Amino acid sequence: MSLEDRRNERAHWIALHRAPGIGPKAFFDLLARYGSAEAVFAASSMELERHGLGSETLAFIKAPDWQAVTAAVRWLRDDKHQLILWSEEAYPPLLRTLSDPPPLLYVIGDPRILARPQIALVGSRHPTATGEETALEFSRQLALAGWVITSGLALGIDAAAHRGALAARGATIAVSGTGLDLIYPARTTSHGRSKTEARSPR
Repeated sequence: MSLEDRRNERAHWIALHRAPGIGPKAFFDLLARYGSAEAVFAASSMELERHGLGSETLAFIKAPDWQAVTAAVRWLRDDKHQLILWSEEAYPPLLRTLSDPPPLLYVIGDPRILARPQIALVGSRHPTATGEETALEFSRQLALAGWVITSGLALGIDAAAHRGALAARGATIAVSGTGLDLIYPARTTSHGRSKTEARSPR
């Protein structure tokens, strides 16, 4: 990563988010204390240790995985890929009200949909045929009424919810539990060809 990229505050948010032992609460505590993610990385080990950071976290902050950050920055060069920071106006307002909101949101698609009224439909990965049909029809009707359908991109009820929204030409949000760079799990078709289906690891 170039020196210019390392000085970029968004790159430092990505790096801090990847630090072991740094969850949302610790992330925002550090941000409030130092004023910026870049300033956290500039702080001394002794100072950071006084704030309760463990040895693994300190080691990462002193030697961040810039290669992984570079890969994330490269991913964002695609026009369909977005990164929304908690501090930015585009961050979903209701999500911001949580006690521990995710500091970063990686998005594929139109991020404006995140701020629209939503209904979540989630359920079993192994529903009955009737349950799957009901979920699809519920989702379709709700989408026709203007709701954004949000689900987990899992097989079963989640997948039916997404299909129902799309059948109504509505909007749907798939929340990926693995991150957008990983399709989980890889599957093989009956013909032996490689196939992947995205789902959350519940």
